[in-house]
Amino acid sequence: MTEENHPLYGNRYGINNFSKSFGVTLIQYTDDDCLEKSINVAFTSLNIINPFVLINKGRCDFLFTDLLVLSEELLRISERIKC
Repeated sequence: MTEENHPLYGNRYGINNFSKSFGVTLIQYTDDDCLEKSINVAFTSLNIINPFVLINKGRCDFLFTDLLVLSEELLRISERIKC
């Protein structure tokens, strides 16, 4: 597990399977008690890191996609005000 705030941070497990649930990719693994569990791929070293997130590393309170939506909304509002 590579997410620093996750309780299993630093632990290593073998991968049993991948699955997708509600748009989230999950990894199935067997824990130390031989129980099969699943975890979001974002908490593992198999996660594909968004370059925006990597560069900003906690310096931004907003997601890039949210900022794009906000800019579109602001443009739409400014066009209505000009009327």
